[in-house]
Amino acid sequence: MKAIGPGFALLLMLSGSVWAQQAYRWVEKDGRVVYSDQVPPAGVRDVRQLGGQPGVIESTPSYALQKAQQDFPVSFYRGVECDAACTDARALLQKRGTPFTEVSLRTAEDHAGFRQAFGSKEVSVPSLIVGSQKQIGFEPGLWNRMLDDAGYPRTGVAPAAAAGGARSPASANPPPR
Repeated sequence: MKAIGPGFALLLMLSGSVWAQQAYRWVEKDGRVVYSDQVPPAGVRDVRQLGGQPGVIESTPSYALQKAQQDFPVSFYRGVECDAACTDARALLQKRGTPFTEVSLRTAEDHAGFRQAFGSKEVSVPSLIVGSQKQIGFEPGLWNRMLDDAGYPRTGVAPAAAAGGARSPASANPPPR
């Protein structure tokens, strides 16, 4: 076996520092995920900085999560002075790892947008839209069912029913109790 000379060892050490440089991950408008050592261009979404720890590779979202997000985007509506229900609703979405857009109702325009989106005369928060399904008010079981039906994984694992692909969510409006 041949010994490695000091010049070669130095070259190996210096080349190892290249792997510790900053890297980025983003999603293009067409849904393509890009990894690069270049700063992301304007207009892309889900930008993440990677790197800093050699040997650490960030995992990409599962196919089930990507498919659900594409087919059934999630919007969470909350009031400016969010109470415990809004905090609990956000926590449910975060615990599941569900990507969502948070809409804070601050202005008269925001309230009008809510009424139009939900087809409601009254504004009530927290509320949720998953694809075309809408739910006014926070009911954890119902919110979970809407997310399950849309194919969103529960804590990183796809629901068994959605393993073959996302399906249309069942009606989000249960019969009155």
